Amino acid sequence: MFALQIGERYVVFLYLSLAIGLELIIWLVPSLVGGAVAISFVGLFLGPIYPIVMNHSGQILPPWLLTGCIGWIAGIGQAGSAFLPFLTGLLANREGIRSLQPLLVSMMGFLVCLWAIVPNHPRKNRVILS
Repeated sequence: MFALQIGERYVVFLYLSLAIGLELIIWLVPSLVGGAVAISFVGLFLGPIYPIVMNHSGQILPPWLLTGCIGWIAGIGQAGSAFLPFLTGLLANREGIRSLQPLLVSMMGFLVCLWAIVPNHPRKNRVILS
């Protein structure tokens, strides 16, 4: 509902900004209760991003290309959801558990950068007359 009022693109930026801020709180404030509350809100803010991205891709991609693109987006998302926890485990095994929060903040920052290059409106078909 909130995404419909201010737009999907802006709500993803808002949710990611709030999630990064809460991850910084978890990282820098030594409180077990505060960290537990903050991590629950991080999950609340990150949860709707995938459906919003899928809906947004349906709006910006042409209909003839949509099915294949949704498959690629979902496949790359699943590969990332398998690879990044593996990478996090390797890093935590080598550097310690303290490396988890900087990695999460950097991954969410990279997600903001990736989302910034996604177009907001569909491409207009231009007819070239020769």
